Amino acid sequence: MKVIKYSFQNEARMAGFKTIEELNSALWAWLDLEYNGKVHSSTGETPDNRFRNSLDKHPPRRISDLNTFNALFLFREERTINKYGQIRFNNNHYKVTDLPVGEIVEIRFDPFDISVVQLFHHDKFVRLLQAYRLSSKSLTDIPEEKQKTSTVSKQSQTYFAKLRENHLKKQKEQADHIQFSKIKEAKDVRQN
Repeated sequence: MKVIKYSFQNEARMAGFKTIEELNSALWAWLDLEYNGKVHSSTGETPDNRFRNSLDKHPPRRISDLNTFNALFLFREERTINKYGQIRFNNNHYKVTDLPVGEIVEIRFDPFDISVVQLFHHDKFVRLLQAYRLSSKSLTDIPEEKQKTSTVSKQSQTYFAKLRENHLKKQKEQADHIQFSKIKEAKDVRQN
C-alpha cells in the first residue's frame, strides 16, 4: 500500500483528475504496467507471477457471508449502558434490554447511517439496535484524509494519458490472441 500511496497517489494528485472514472482507469493502467509486471526486490518475482504461482497453495477465498465481510469495515466505539438501560451515541439513544446497567459494550456502525448500530459484548454480536430517539442519521465529523493542495502538473497529465494509451494497447493485443475455438474445445472437453 505504501507504493500505491507514495508513487501512484502523489502523481495522481498532480494530474488533476476530475472524475472517479479518470482516477480508476489511471490506477488500473498504473497497476498493470508499472507495478504488477515489475520484479519486486524482496520476492525476486513480479506480483502477477507470485499471485499465479501461489494459487494452488493458497486459492482465493470466496465471501460466503456478505454481512460478516461488510462488518469488517464498520467503525467501532465503546459505550457504557446507563442507568436507564440505554446507550447514547452522537446524541442518539438506543435501548439495551439484554445486558445489565453499567456494562461496557462495543457498537459497530456505518458512519453514514447510525440509525441502526450493531451491539457487541465481549466480541460477540448481541443484536442490532434501532435508535428510538434519532437526533442525527449520520456521524457529524467523519474523519477524512487531510487534503494536500497541489498544482496540476502537465507532466503528470501526459504521463497518465500515455499510461492509459499503452494499457489499452496491451489489452487489445491480449484480446487479439484469444482463440475462441480453443475456449469452445475446452468447454466441450469439460462437458464430456
